[in-house]
Amino acid sequence: MQEQKNELRSDSRTASIDSGALSKKAANYERLFLLPVKTAALHGKAIYVRPEFHQRIQRIVRLLDNDKISMYSYLDRVLEHHFASFDDEITVWCRNRIQTLTRDLKTTLPWE
Repeated sequence: MQEQKNELRSDSRTASIDSGALSKKAANYERLFLLPVKTAALHGKAIYVRPEFHQRIQRIVRLLDNDKISMYSYLDRVLEHHFASFDDEITVWCRNRIQTLTRDLKTTLPWE
């Protein structure tokens, strides 16, 4: 689990970051993720997250003044960023997976 955390962090963080660069990253993070979204949670779907993630998200959201955003808004922005950042990789993976499933299905059908 720790290796997975380090792997995820290695893409977006460097070992030595000066305080100015860190402040810019924090401001960028706030701009990307800590603003309300236009849709309401009642138009979404319920999902389950790990308790430790739920607690961490809850702490982040609580630190904002005047309940600026909800957990729903935060997660919506995180997922929007994820899909925008990895759109090409997700598309290629889906295409490869569909091709593999189609090929496997053709080889297992008894009537072909």
